[in-house]
Amino acid sequence: MNYPTADLEETMIGEHFEYVVKKGDTLYQIAKKYDTTVADIMEINGLTTTNLSIGQLLVIPKRKEEAGDFEQYLVEAGDTLYSIAKATGITVDELIQINSLASNTIYPGQVLLVPKRVPSGAIYIEEYMTEPNDTIETIARKLGVNAEILGFYNDFAKLKLAPNQSINIPRRSLTYTVAEGDTPESITTRHKLAYRELVEFNSDQWLKPGTKIKVG
Repeated sequence: MNYPTADLEETMIGEHFEYVVKKGDTLYQIAKKYDTTVADIMEINGLTTTNLSIGQLLVIPKRKEEAGDFEQYLVEAGDTLYSIAKATGITVDELIQINSLASNTIYPGQVLLVPKRVPSGAIYIEEYMTEPNDTIETIARKLGVNAEILGFYNDFAKLKLAPNQSINIPRRSLTYTVAEGDTPESITTRHKLAYRELVEFNSDQWLKPGTKIKVG
């Protein structure tokens, strides 16, 4: 396939950007730059792999929602749109609309936008420096991360692991903002905590709506 060349890195076309891939680009870096997700870029461009080619033209979707009202949720095995919507206090239809999903199908490692009060799905990126004899599988086991999910944040197809190499590791937030209607039971169930742990982590006023509490 021949990709068009362009002198400019990006061009605004209606509700989308057109972006020309540069050397060293990864889908994660591009998604972060344009405040979108790897899953959205793959879907709109019909990509079945995270591999990119220099000079490749990508269509980058513009977010319809204000980023300040939302945060990212990293889908885990067993998650459904219904379970995520229920945990965030919105409907499945709203979740689909926010993320411009074409179907109800989601998969582990996919990143969705959800209202900010969602706790355990909020993610941040940690840097890991590779060690001698590291492989994708050993890194995943060592850090408790799914190897497939690592692939969404690193271009392993073009990357030959070597010592002292920087790898992006997605991590979950360990805090939660208490919502109206939350109970100790609902919070401990959602975060797989014992009630004793919840009390130990937090002060006496932890159940007040709007309070940020520790859940891990």
